Amino acid sequence: MRRKKKSTRFKSRKKLIQSTYPDPETWRKIAAQRDQILRQFLFGLAEGKPHIVNELVGRFGAYQVSYVLEKYQQYSRPSFLVDEAAIYRHYRWLFAQFGDGRVFLTKQGYDAVVRAETRDAEWINHVFGLSDPDEIFESERLVHLSYAIDITPPAVPPKPADFRGPTSHKYSNTLKPLLNLGWRLDEAAIAPHLSHRGKWRRVGQELSQMAIDPGLINGWPGEKASWAPYHALTLLGHFQEPDFAAGLLDLLLVENDWLSDRLPDVWAQMGPDAAAPLWRGLQELAYEDDKLAVLVAGLLKIAQTHSDQFDSTVREFMNLLDAGSPEQADLNAYIVYALDQLGDDTAVTSIETALNEDRVNRRIMGSDSIKLLGATFEWE
Repeated sequence: MRRKKKSTRFKSRKKLIQSTYPDPETWRKIAAQRDQILRQFLFGLAEGKPHIVNELVGRFGAYQVSYVLEKYQQYSRPSFLVDEAAIYRHYRWLFAQFGDGRVFLTKQGYDAVVRAETRDAEWINHVFGLSDPDEIFESERLVHLSYAIDITPPAVPPKPADFRGPTSHKYSNTLKPLLNLGWRLDEAAIAPHLSHRGKWRRVGQELSQMAIDPGLINGWPGEKASWAPYHALTLLGHFQEPDFAAGLLDLLLVENDWLSDRLPDVWAQMGPDAAAPLWRGLQELAYEDDKLAVLVAGLLKIAQTHSDQFDSTVREFMNLLDAGSPEQADLNAYIVYALDQLGDDTAVTSIETALNEDRVNRRIMGSDSIKLLGATFEWE
């Protein structure tokens, strides 16, 4: 009897994966080079150098420069009103793919590392996030991987035995595909599901529950199901169901928040009827200041997306600003930012009065950054 030949498929695949990526020394050299490309590009922009890209190509080569600039353009840069959640999600996204052997940082832990790594840094280093370029490979935030994904072998972190989180809800078979999309957050991942409008509408309440499910949101990043809330949010926005707008406010209470930056776009897709619970949240000061900023961003996005909401949104923002006390200086600054973005000069008097009465946090929104005021504003 002939002996059964052992399969070499697994070994061959493992060998192929290993040979696809550079050795550690080469990897470090490429990653450091790309770090320098990004830093010098940002410095060049700040200094107004018109030929900075050509200079970089001459020094580092067209491929490396084009790769870095393409990735730089791909990374979404949300308004400062909501950027913290987006930044933490990017870390979570990197950890899910390359975090094996590393400690996972909660939002609080991540913020502590940010403070430690950017202490006393010049402003340009804040853009990339490190005080010293030599620290690039030591950052717990995995910033060195952002521009090295193509040369880094996957290292999905297994869930530790002592990891604890809330229990997630059980979902119907209709929603189970969302539990398997994982950290594929691009449009291509969700596109096959967008044509089934009727199917998703029938499970709208369940979809809304998935978007705010504490068990999934606080789940282990290396498990695909923990990313389902992101995909559920995307679908809720696509299918324009304003009845679910208020329910999504629960995301503003999440401690390890990696989703709330998505809310303004989703609310805008839902349409003008999504605005009512946002206005109530602002009027009642129902959330922490940084979360009130998300409401302001949502209302701003609705006004920018639906022109019939423009005038009423400007008036309502002005009313809130006129009534805003000095104790609400942060919220007042967010409102000034929104009014400035809307660009209606009827808001100028309200803005000037709030500034002169010291009711606006000028570290958030100073007069020199308000386009509506131009160069005419003078402190009284």
